Amino acid sequence: MLELTYNAEQSLLTCTFAGRMDGSNSPEADAQVKAELAKTGEGASVAFDLGGVDYVSSAFLRVIIGAAKTVGEAKFSVINCRPFIKRLFVDAGLDRLFSVS
Repeated sequence: MLELTYNAEQSLLTCTFAGRMDGSNSPEADAQVKAELAKTGEGASVAFDLGGVDYVSSAFLRVIIGAAKTVGEAKFSVINCRPFIKRLFVDAGLDRLFSVS
């Protein structure tokens, strides 16, 4: 479901998700991301890799928005989106807050 990788040289935390990201697993993902961000300290950038995700619920969108607010929208990105998931971000206007690719 979630793999966290921190590259200290680049000061980048990459959170790789897989499967359905919905209300059943979003609270756990949120807790893991917050714990890792607490360890990395301020100044880190965060990338949510959604290449393996096939469903995103509003609960997971809250996790994404919370992480973006924590690190600052300029240091947050969503990468490797499937087209239908990228469309969700565009339709919600989230692509204007942070990078979505």
